[in-house]
Amino acid sequence: MLDQQVLEEIYTIAEKVGAHQVLTEREQAMYDDILEDAGYYQVFCLYTAMIDFPTFYEQSVSGEKQKVKEWQSEKIREIEKHKN
Repeated sequence: MLDQQVLEEIYTIAEKVGAHQVLTEREQAMYDDILEDAGYYQVFCLYTAMIDFPTFYEQSVSGEKQKVKEWQSEKIREIEKHKN
């Protein structure tokens, strides 16, 4: 089990990497350790997924809205076509 301090460091690094921020020398060393250690890497990936989840959801919803708009536009064109 990872201790609280290590988890907090992983979370901080995940947030910085996700935001494309420059890591300090100590953080970079920890990031290198994360990439080499399976347990650290799993926590890192889980946390980055949690950070990205709202963005993925928003993209999914906006994609669905776009599909509905396209469907509505298509139906309107069909109706207009049949009127003429």
